[in-house]
Amino acid sequence: MNRLLLLLFCWLATQNLQAQIQWGHQVGTTGRNSIAHHVIDKDGNIIAVGHFEGTITMGSHTLTSLGSSDMFMYKANPAGQILWAKALSGPQSDGASGVAADKLGNLYIGGEFIHELVIDGEVVLEGEGIFNTFIGKFDTNGQILWSKGVLTRERYASAELKSVITASPEGEVVLPVQFWGAVQLDNQHYTSQNPRGNDLLLIKLSSAGQVMFVSRSYHEGSVYPREVKLDAAGNVYMTGAYTGRYKIASLSIATGPESHDDIFVAKFDKQERPLWLKGFNNSIGLLSSAGNSLEIDPKTKNIYLAGSFKGRVDFDGIVLEESGMVEFSGVPADIFLASLTENGAVLWARSFGEEGHDLGRNLKLLPSGGLVLAGAWDFKPFVQYFDLA
Repeated sequence: MNRLLLLLFCWLATQNLQAQIQWGHQVGTTGRNSIAHHVIDKDGNIIAVGHFEGTITMGSHTLTSLGSSDMFMYKANPAGQILWAKALSGPQSDGASGVAADKLGNLYIGGEFIHELVIDGEVVLEGEGIFNTFIGKFDTNGQILWSKGVLTRERYASAELKSVITASPEGEVVLPVQFWGAVQLDNQHYTSQNPRGNDLLLIKLSSAGQVMFVSRSYHEGSVYPREVKLDAAGNVYMTGAYTGRYKIASLSIATGPESHDDIFVAKFDKQERPLWLKGFNNSIGLLSSAGNSLEIDPKTKNIYLAGSFKGRVDFDGIVLEESGMVEFSGVPADIFLASLTENGAVLWARSFGEEGHDLGRNLKLLPSGGLVLAGAWDFKPFVQYFDLA
């Protein structure tokens, strides 16, 4: 039995900058249960998504899976009371990867499924291959408004949502989908051209679910998006890890000769045309680094980037070096925090960590201008405030 205890709604007191837990609740009873992401809507409600096995209990709501594991979503009010819960099911393994909300409180849920996706007792999407990606819009009560998928069209094809999704206040949605083989989005068909890895689709949808733009990139290796964000002008930012050569239109970056995974950041305009692509490479051995989270300052338009690295990483001349080597070479060891201009120039970069596995996972920019970073010090969860002044 694996139980998941979810603690939400920590706040930073502006006087002493100490986090105080206001409430917590447990999600899950039997089987393996996991919350992937959560978002806070305009009214302060918390919406969380994840996957579960067997049955899962959230407050007075109990869900039962149809397959080996299913997706779930639930909504809790600011006091922690769970208002509703819903399963997104299928005959095999399914999982929710991301959730976003617009200014009206509508929800956008993204995830993966095998063969078919069942919502409210009806099959809404079907694919022929291994994994299929879906994105759905739900109202404030969890009722589905529309659904759309990147669907496989051959047996061994896959289309995976490799990152959280993001939505503008008006409900424009952006999601990155990593695919292999033959896939379909509406009436458009795509076939991967990378024999050693996956290709990537960066998709923008309107609030009505219409495809606005699709930006496709090709690789000699693989790309692993970790987060996407929209700014007020509609520009799209994406970060993650990559191996080999990453190509978007005429832009190209390549990992170092001895790197395993390196950090990338990319910016696209509101038509998803690439503006710039940056890679920050490791220069020591077959070691892994990744950008895990980013935020955009609406006042300065600067970018704040957080993630993890091993060995030595070069941020355009600012070199960060790991504080202590660990036993497993592929596991990130230290945390980095960096700032870039809107044009991709590095302003500063800092590292944090000691001997052990230190992970920077999620970054949030506060209205006051400070940053809050969540992650783990040697696998122990933490929340840290940074005063940018």
